[in-house]
Amino acid sequence: MLSAGEVSGDLHASHLMHEIKILLPEAKFVGIGGDRMESAGLESIYHIRQMGIVGFFEVIKQLPFIRSVFRNLESFFQKSPPDLLILIDYPGFNLRLARLAKKYQIPVLYYIAPQIWAWGYWRVEKLVKYVDRAAVIFPFEERILNQAGVDAIYVGHPLLDFLKPDSNRDEFFQKFNLSSENKILGLLPGSRISEIQRLLPEMLLIAQKLQEKYPTLQLLIAGAESVDQQVYRAILERFPVAQLLNRATYDIMNYADTLLIASGTATLEAALFGTPMAIVYRTSKLTYWLAKFVARVQCIGLPNILAEKIIVPEFIQNHFKAENVIPILEELLFNPRVNADQRKELAIVQRRVGEKGAATRAAKLAMSLIHH
Repeated sequence: MLSAGEVSGDLHASHLMHEIKILLPEAKFVGIGGDRMESAGLESIYHIRQMGIVGFFEVIKQLPFIRSVFRNLESFFQKSPPDLLILIDYPGFNLRLARLAKKYQIPVLYYIAPQIWAWGYWRVEKLVKYVDRAAVIFPFEERILNQAGVDAIYVGHPLLDFLKPDSNRDEFFQKFNLSSENKILGLLPGSRISEIQRLLPEMLLIAQKLQEKYPTLQLLIAGAESVDQQVYRAILERFPVAQLLNRATYDIMNYADTLLIASGTATLEAALFGTPMAIVYRTSKLTYWLAKFVARVQCIGLPNILAEKIIVPEFIQNHFKAENVIPILEELLFNPRVNADQRKELAIVQRRVGEKGAATRAAKLAMSLIHH
């Protein structure tokens, strides 16, 4: 059984499933996942569209649904327990599922373990208690978790295995009728509806003001496959300045001159492409207050955490306003020295991420637990 609650987890889990199939051709997969996992052979109990709940306050509102999910999963464990439960990221939900699996003596592998080094260190006790092995994706996580008593093994970052643009430069510019002479600002408002509704209107307001000043600036939104197009259309009716592109996120990351990007995995993907960016985030006041209370890092962007200093500007909560962000984007877009300086810093982050082959190594760990 696999459990991934988000788009990035769906992607990484689908690659892991492929590698497990090579080692164990008769393997059958059930669980919680998205379109990619279903394509790789997952029999879905729930789809990630139903699971995209973010923030403390938001989770409280969805508690009746979450409780019914756990009742169904417990019933599943009783009737047909899997040989192995693999959890992919999504810690608030997945650690509870790990506890349930322990109750039924089902071995648990955590792939892409909770980022306790960033916040939520209390979760380390749950990892020790309920997780048999953690496959971690940053080198420093292995040391931190091992010291805490978790059996953690560094497997490398899964992004490295498939991080490449979908089209070459000429195809991309031709396909979307873009000019290679003019600058591109890519807008990446996240992959959850709540994020998009909170972040995209302000992003488009910023983009609109920039375009009024620089009329040749090309504005592109990276659409998430898991989100209904109507969500974007409703916002674009108010700010009809940008072109929405679907299935082109990596192209936008690679070919844009600068990105305005929601905090999350996408910031690391953009860093690995080496594209300069500004990071933004906004959530409910209560969620933000609680997050500040439990955070263990000074910044939220993965490139900054890996660099161990601020190399990418961050605009969080009330600081995420047009008047704050526009001057920074102007510099990144139109000042070649500022753009080149951030690219140099991002190259250091790229070197710290490690080598390809994470899913292959994680699949071997899975096999060791199944045959344990």
